[in-house]
Amino acid sequence: MYLARNLMNMTTIPTLVESAREGNAEAFEVLVARFRDNAQARAYAVLGDHHLAEDAVQEAFTEAFLTLDKLRDPAAFPGWFKRIVIKRIDRLIRGKKLPMTSLDAASNAASHDGPDLGMDEAERQTWCQDALEFLPDHEREIAKSYYLEARAQKDIAAEYGLPVTTIKKRLYSSRQRLKKTLRYLDPGSDASDGPSRLPISAQLFSAASNGFPSRVQQLIDADPDLVRLHDEDGVSILLYAAHASYRTGNTRVTDLLVAKGAPIDFLGAAALGMRDVAAAHLRAAPGRVHSSGAWGRTALHWASVAGQDLMVDWLLAMGAHANAVDRWGCTPLHVAAEFGRLSTVQLLTRNGADATVRLRNGKTALHMAAQSGHFGVVEELLRHNAEIDVFAATSLGWEETVRRMLRDDPFLAKASLPYGATPLHIAAEDGQLKMAEFLVDAGAELDIVCAAELGWTDTVKDLLAKGPEAANTTSGSFGFTALHTATAKGRRDLARLLLAGGAQVNALDKMYQKTPLGEALYFGNEAMAKLLFEHGAQA
Repeated sequence: MYLARNLMNMTTIPTLVESAREGNAEAFEVLVARFRDNAQARAYAVLGDHHLAEDAVQEAFTEAFLTLDKLRDPAAFPGWFKRIVIKRIDRLIRGKKLPMTSLDAASNAASHDGPDLGMDEAERQTWCQDALEFLPDHEREIAKSYYLEARAQKDIAAEYGLPVTTIKKRLYSSRQRLKKTLRYLDPGSDASDGPSRLPISAQLFSAASNGFPSRVQQLIDADPDLVRLHDEDGVSILLYAAHASYRTGNTRVTDLLVAKGAPIDFLGAAALGMRDVAAAHLRAAPGRVHSSGAWGRTALHWASVAGQDLMVDWLLAMGAHANAVDRWGCTPLHVAAEFGRLSTVQLLTRNGADATVRLRNGKTALHMAAQSGHFGVVEELLRHNAEIDVFAATSLGWEETVRRMLRDDPFLAKASLPYGATPLHIAAEDGQLKMAEFLVDAGAELDIVCAAELGWTDTVKDLLAKGPEAANTTSGSFGFTALHTATAKGRRDLARLLLAGGAQVNALDKMYQKTPLGEALYFGNEAMAKLLFEHGAQA
């Protein structure tokens, strides 16, 4: 007991994990003592039953003990164990069809305007649980602590070493994201009349995009052949779900699809890191290592965006081209940089990936990393011939650097990339509001696409009043119309305004050759898709 108390007070989690792996039962007991209360609170918040919560936690600790040797990084134990707890809770929910504690009820202390989706309570709560997993990293765990574990904001602030005001801001932001995500899923939330549902295929890809396994399961149970579905670009539902999971690491939809028998081709195996499956495909057809498929991407693209470094290394050893381009001029380095895969970027550059290659819209891998805020990747690319220009500096929010550049060359405020993106468009697209205001003051031209990006409705109205042609002009990084932009941002009120002002519902963008409806479906926004569908939209 004395040893256990010393371990509790003095030993770090990685040391405890290593000791437990070596057979030290007391070390594992300390891990149990440290994590039991939080696990119990999480389980009870979802299950609403103390006995079932205890069952879930006990099963989770048993699984953790039996599989501890599979944990690669001992320091990652908290997150790893949390995922085991969530998995055990999910199994109880699926097996017993339990009523769950309301997420909105847990958050009523902060707000009373929760979403009403017109669905039964169990389904709503299942989708809420799924939606929490797809919040950004800096919001997800704080939201779970508050909404699921009912912890006080001051206690959460103390745990993360942040001011309470920061916790409040992140909770507010996460709640707004949750409400928007859930509204995306219910076309009935749109006030307009007309057809009540989109085609089943669109519903499935929407559910996969949003990462909602409960809805995917519902649709596949009704039609098992949907696991073989491909979209108009040839992207399988499995590959699409994998792509949707890259930003969050939540693989529950892909796990479900694999369990349901979705075919795993060479590209899918690369995306999921299944080297044995990929090797079998390659033995049957060695040329596949160079060939492209959906979106014109090779297996190296899909492995790189997923951060599957072992797969990337193997594919390069098998002769994959480090600078292969997809239909938009995107290399594996571009996608790895966009998603912040630092180790993958390092692996690719060591194997000849060129950091100066540009997409059709003029962006390099550095621009992709900058717009996503991956500063470590930016630093790595700068060591490989990449350069900071006015567009990258704008994405990074480096106002002093942009000011200096404009002092040296005022024309840079109006510089543009191939599809019409100026620094102001970049600032708008990347949410750099302060930078956008500075650039407007510096003489940058504010067009309707940029105004739509910023959500400046009054400016959009003023520009529409000057002439209906404004509604269909294209600009920005992707050659979007304002309706494309409003769709991508999920701004239905702005979309209605543009449609009323003469926006062409089936206009194609310059980069992807997609209609606004195609954007809505890509982002899983069913409510927006329904609005456009009712105005005669085509994907």
